[in-house]
Amino acid sequence: MKRLLWALLTTTILNGCGGPGVVAYTRGLLLEREADQEFRKTGIISNASKAKYFKAVEQFNSALHFAPDHALSYYHRGICRARLEQQEAALEDFSKTVSLEPDNAEAWQDRANIYTDMGKFEEAIKDYDAADNLLPDQDRTYAGRSYCYLHLGNLQAALNDAQKAVELEPTAANFCAVGNVQRDIGNFTEMNKAYTKAFVADPHRISTYQTRGFARFIIGQYKLALSDFQIALKLSNWHGEDTPYAVIYGSYSARMLNQNSQSEYLLNEGVRRLNLPVEVDKNARNAQVADWPKAIIQYLHGDIKQDSFLRAALGDKNRMTEAHCTLGLEALLKEDKSVAKQQFEWVLESGRRDYIEFDIAKHRLKEMQAADKVSTHSID
Repeated sequence: MKRLLWALLTTTILNGCGGPGVVAYTRGLLLEREADQEFRKTGIISNASKAKYFKAVEQFNSALHFAPDHALSYYHRGICRARLEQQEAALEDFSKTVSLEPDNAEAWQDRANIYTDMGKFEEAIKDYDAADNLLPDQDRTYAGRSYCYLHLGNLQAALNDAQKAVELEPTAANFCAVGNVQRDIGNFTEMNKAYTKAFVADPHRISTYQTRGFARFIIGQYKLALSDFQIALKLSNWHGEDTPYAVIYGSYSARMLNQNSQSEYLLNEGVRRLNLPVEVDKNARNAQVADWPKAIIQYLHGDIKQDSFLRAALGDKNRMTEAHCTLGLEALLKEDKSVAKQQFEWVLESGRRDYIEFDIAKHRLKEMQAADKVSTHSID
């Protein structure tokens, strides 16, 4: 805090503006840190936290009015904008920061995180490299770069970085990163070992159940996946950030096991607990759709038709990735392999590579191709 305040004080004095810039910057920092504390405590950015981030942005705007080249004001405004999911604006702020202060390792790291969120993995890796050169042996740098390598298909580099992250900080999140890479490598024994170590590191981390549940669903271990999603929902009391996805993939896991009553229960509870509208005209072309991903639950629950569901995703690559995977799974359950293949191929060709839906589509297509080969050999 003292270092940051001194940096602004020096800049503002040099710019002849003195106190007002320091006051605005300090207020911005305090608001940012208050909101960060709430976020770390709950894992969710509440409306109250959003309001503080918005106010912090205003204060940093004011600070930059008095000191237009103050790197740390850009940096902290970028952090707030990232929290508010204003990715392009955050990217601009972090880029400005590293141009003014190229030895700011944290700014390179945070810009890398934004590139990662945007699916720009090559750019992210360059920034993680820069951060590592400036501030070596930070586990979050290795974990972030591992994620990028994983989704670029460089599995060995991804594994090396994930294992280095664990070596530096044996946290549940880092063990999960190792597990995710082992999943894509196809080493399911090592995958399960990594997730087990994640639970040892933090037995109460709900997202570990969710992460393992996704991995198990991807590789077709539906019974185990269903168990993980059920535990995640119970521990979070259905109020976690990823609760909708636990409902969605818990429901799919149950349907794959022909446990339709369990699937119906999860969707009914999802509608009730997530406050989704259930009294809608199922034949209406403009049926009300809740915010994404709740729209997926509405669709699976039968509250909206497919055209309304797709309109809710239209124009958004993230949503379209999830929507096409959903339609592929629906077609697969109905044994309509042609439609399933079409939907899964869309995900692989046009979807987000870092979404679990990409991995689901990839594995399901492989399974379908293997089944076709078996069928062909049987005919021969």
